[in-house]
Amino acid sequence: VVEHGILKKITDVLPSGVTFAVFGEIPENPTIKGIERALKIYKEHKCDGIVALGGGSVLDSGKALRVVTTQGGDVIDFLKDPDRIGTNVAPYITIPTTAGTGAEITFGGGIHPETNAPAMSIRSPHVKPDLAICDPELTISLPPHLTAATGMDAVT
Repeated sequence: VVEHGILKKITDVLPSGVTFAVFGEIPENPTIKGIERALKIYKEHKCDGIVALGGGSVLDSGKALRVVTTQGGDVIDFLKDPDRIGTNVAPYITIPTTAGTGAEITFGGGIHPETNAPAMSIRSPHVKPDLAICDPELTISLPPHLTAATGMDAVT
């Protein structure tokens, strides 16, 4: 997203005076540790909402982040018991850069407790993004293998 200039396209259109923090360390398969690091940045910069720009892993991570920013507790607790997820969640906007996952509009996502562990589901109507900004031009600069992989996700 950064190396292909997509983040710059987004930040260039922000009104002056809008402050933001960037967390760009979400792995291909999102982990609890990654979300905890994102939460630290969120708190350090006194953020008041989340904009997730990227593929399915980034968007799923944002869903978990929107819960723990406002409800406290550990990510694993919400993965084990999604009924704990209440209505008090951080505002959340998704900007997908891939096509096919549908993560930008769904009320669930997969988070890995550890890097090589199977994903656990975070599922609740309260994790569904508030707004999805879908611009097909953001997918143009993706490497062909990623375009192919996410396209296959759409048909399976």
